[in-house]
Amino acid sequence: MEGFARPRIYISKCITFEPVRYSGEMISSDFVSALRPHVDAITHCPEVEIGLGIPRKTLRIVADDREMKKLRLIQPDTGLDFTEKMKAWTQKTLDSLPELDGFILKGKSPSSGAYDVKIYPAKGEKPSAITGKASGFFGGAVLERFPEYPVEDEGRLTDEKLADSFLKRIFALAGFRTARDTGKISALMDFHASNKLLFMSYNQKYMREMGRILAASGVSFADKARAYLSAMRLCMAKTYKTSNVINVFEHALGYFSEKLSSAEKKYFINAMNKYRQGKAHISVPLALMKSYIVRFKEPYLEKQSFFLPYPEDIMERAFRD
Repeated sequence: MEGFARPRIYISKCITFEPVRYSGEMISSDFVSALRPHVDAITHCPEVEIGLGIPRKTLRIVADDREMKKLRLIQPDTGLDFTEKMKAWTQKTLDSLPELDGFILKGKSPSSGAYDVKIYPAKGEKPSAITGKASGFFGGAVLERFPEYPVEDEGRLTDEKLADSFLKRIFALAGFRTARDTGKISALMDFHASNKLLFMSYNQKYMREMGRILAASGVSFADKARAYLSAMRLCMAKTYKTSNVINVFEHALGYFSEKLSSAEKKYFINAMNKYRQGKAHISVPLALMKSYIVRFKEPYLEKQSFFLPYPEDIMERAFRD
């Protein structure tokens, strides 16, 4: 279960890397700080990249219409319009990116924000009136260009379940790249086998489809890899459901049905039910199951990434009290 490929992640430069915000500050993020040693990061500040200084006057997205279809990137204090510069830089940058496993973008930024960016009316109302919320110019283009990729902002990653799911996705994708780049179907088969329970915890339908893709005859390696990756992205596109995780625990418990005492099984089922009800953290039944795997040396479960999908120290550092 150990030995992790390094995810390749795009991260907004202002999040723990450099003080490039409009105010000349840097954003702190326990999650990104914990993640950085384990990933290869590509970083930019779109506003600096299009020629704005540090510090600088703030930018704002304004809408010229009620439907928010005609959006412009304006610097209110100067009246300058940076819409076309930002669009040109965004397209050039996205075209030049290597294959990535995910994005962490500055939340609510008019340039980088993927979610909940304020959109203001251009005229006819008070300057402070908000028309609605959408994505920033760069963040929105990322969502449009990479709709099934893991894309989060640093604010959302303070939610432990979202952070856990994000990590599972980016490390699984990095593992796939490593297996695919060997050019061997056996490597993809091994990858699928070791991640089967992880995929089951997200979506059993796509997990089975991924297996069928690899088993198909008369299909080139390149075509299989492309189809598999597409199905894998769909499989893990949404945050896992508690009910799916419970199914995985129940499946794994079957391997020990004749090895555990009735009291041990009852204790595990009670821990699992508390997790189902939101009264216990996932780490409780997970730790118990991992102890059974070590105790009985169950070879199939020993290889399953579900039980150790990414380096443990990331979440330990990110969410320590």
